Amino acid sequence: MMCAGASAMAQDVASGPATQPSSTPASLPVTKTGVLATVGTAKITSQMVQNILNTIKKQDPEAEDPTPQMREQILDKLIAQRLAVAYAMSQKVDASDAEIKDQKDQIAKQATTLKMTANEFMDSYGITDDMIVAQIRIKKIFDAAMTPDKADAFVKANPAYFNGTTVKAVHILIKAGPSASTADQKAALEKINKIAADIKSGKIKFEDAAKQFSEDPSAKVNGGDLGEFVFTAMVPQFSEAAFAAKVGDVTDVIRSQFGFHIIKVTGRTEGKEAPDENATKFAKAALASKIESAIYAMAMKDCPIEVNK
Repeated sequence: MMCAGASAMAQDVASGPATQPSSTPASLPVTKTGVLATVGTAKITSQMVQNILNTIKKQDPEAEDPTPQMREQILDKLIAQRLAVAYAMSQKVDASDAEIKDQKDQIAKQATTLKMTANEFMDSYGITDDMIVAQIRIKKIFDAAMTPDKADAFVKANPAYFNGTTVKAVHILIKAGPSASTADQKAALEKINKIAADIKSGKIKFEDAAKQFSEDPSAKVNGGDLGEFVFTAMVPQFSEAAFAAKVGDVTDVIRSQFGFHIIKVTGRTEGKEAPDENATKFAKAALASKIESAIYAMAMKDCPIEVNK
């Protein structure tokens, strides 16, 4: 259902987009102004999306013609990048002149491989000087959060995450990705808060609510039952909430890259294994997830997202 690992969306602010289409068919809105979305005060236009598609085609003339799904994926990535920029620029982290120069040199090398100038490359991908600074800042923020010492301390402080302990749980998901409009995110949060309140008051059983309201495919089949899973099988935000709960508990609403969840823990089996060689990698992902959550929260507070439909 949900793979573990840190999202890369906040760490590739100045890089090109992925070219694989998203799994949900969608078409980009068409507006008179050509503005597809705004993130805070930053505008994302249809020309920005087209520039990226043109650059992809220039890099690979055999690339498939752009589909609505590809366009939607690029728009999602541009929204996510600008959200990450807003977060990075809000943090008190320095970007030295030497670091900025090094970043621009790397962009120039990428541009050369495409037979473009650095300015043409930056224009094509919608990269600004602020985004370059943000790229430097965000890397420093993640690097500082995921040092080997901090990862080792996380593993030692949370042995159940890495010793084979399993939790059995059912969950309810209301989808709202980080690139969804703030209005849609708030509507999803309001919906799941109402579901949680009805479960708490006894108006509806958790499993019945999952079948009726959850937007995860497992809900229609088995009432949102995820079976048993180890900590590293799910995204960290989800696993941390599930592993913190006692058997029979229903968690508060939590947020992941997929949307808003409530989780009911129905079983737990303690493990006795030694942490494996991947424990440090997963610890770093869990530490990174806390920054990701702070970035997601920007859209709900200081950096609203509007998508023109």
